[in-house]
Amino acid sequence: MTQLARRSILVTACAGLAAVASASSVHAAAPTVAGNYAIANKFFHGDAHVVILGDSIQSGIAGLYPSIWQVDQWSGIVTGPNLGGSLVGPPVAYQWAETGPYIASNYLALPNTPAQPGVISGVTPGASQQVTFAAAQAPQPGTLLENRLYETGLTPNQEDVIYGKKWADVTGATLHADALVYANPNGQASGLQFDVRLNSLTTPVASVPFSAQSTTPKLIKIGTSFPSEQWNSGASLTGTFRLTGGTTPTAGSNLIVEGVRYHNDQPGFQLANVGWGGTGIDYFINNADQHLAEYIQATDTNMAFIWLGQNNASQYTGPEFKAKMQELISKYKAARSDMQFILVSTYDTGHPHLADFAQAESEIAQSDSSVLFLNLYQNAGDFAFLNTNYLSDGTHPNTAGDYYFAGQTQALLSMAAAQVPEPTSAMLLLGGAGALALRRRRTA
Repeated sequence: MTQLARRSILVTACAGLAAVASASSVHAAAPTVAGNYAIANKFFHGDAHVVILGDSIQSGIAGLYPSIWQVDQWSGIVTGPNLGGSLVGPPVAYQWAETGPYIASNYLALPNTPAQPGVISGVTPGASQQVTFAAAQAPQPGTLLENRLYETGLTPNQEDVIYGKKWADVTGATLHADALVYANPNGQASGLQFDVRLNSLTTPVASVPFSAQSTTPKLIKIGTSFPSEQWNSGASLTGTFRLTGGTTPTAGSNLIVEGVRYHNDQPGFQLANVGWGGTGIDYFINNADQHLAEYIQATDTNMAFIWLGQNNASQYTGPEFKAKMQELISKYKAARSDMQFILVSTYDTGHPHLADFAQAESEIAQSDSSVLFLNLYQNAGDFAFLNTNYLSDGTHPNTAGDYYFAGQTQALLSMAAAQVPEPTSAMLLLGGAGALALRRRRTA
């Protein structure tokens, strides 16, 4: 997407902030933004490692976020089953599951739905790719494309899908690819390889043998580092899980992949996703008990961007939804004590509880310093306005709506960030004196 197109999206969204009240009958009492505005400042300018929690609405437009959110510098992304190539917009990541005589099944599984024999429930807070093996020998490969089980990576042309400049398609940096695997007693014990492929189908930039077997079930990180390279035309950065040639896996053994975290050594913005269509707040509360602390630690996640409510409107009242959201927040804080949260009230689709949900989330933000609230419900417009212009079925966005709602999140975040006061000259002098004193202490 061109910079001109991005500006057009944001102009539309910002115009909606100022003018949509005259085009609709807004009836939510919650403020436009509330809570800890410094969270928005960190989001754009600091070291914000963000995980998305949402239903089909947010999962649908998440592919647009990287090109619309105007962050200063990207530092990483967690690809995999939850952030693959099925998202609306130019996909920032992709995934690929293979079949073969040594693969009995290769299944994308949600953490609470063991849908077929061999699928393990409750392995991580998000979706996982679960490979079950058959007892057949893997041939000797000629290239890195053979004997693949599952792979996930970044799409080419990152300059078109990342706002600002490319961060992985560069030279002169050190990159890291950390594979996240759920090791368990039935994991395949040997013959597994994690390769990082870039500009070559025969020679990996990094390669690590590993075991997916562990007496105690746990999420493990398989870490690799390598010098970055400028990508060739059509090339990208890809992590591949495969069998080494000559390996005959144990029948019924497994490999369970949560994803791959690609990152550099620089501070900046990172994106991950555990959202899924058709889910509500209880899905994320329950899955916060599924190795969440291990996931947070392995991905270095420190902020959650939560946009929920549509699938709970007929289920909970405003106070009940507030209690549920506070329970979800408490679980993520238990996983990481300094976790911060951005709560986005979902837009108006005609259900009266959605205004109450917005009010509930604003109350949380005003009483909890770890929370920022963005009132999308109020500022996107009322149901009649949205249904005429931006909805395809009365609930989900149409193509114009995808860009409109994604642009609204950028506009609301910008509005929150603008509330952070500029440091005064006295504060700057005090900060400089403090930094000098700290340097003196360190050299003493």
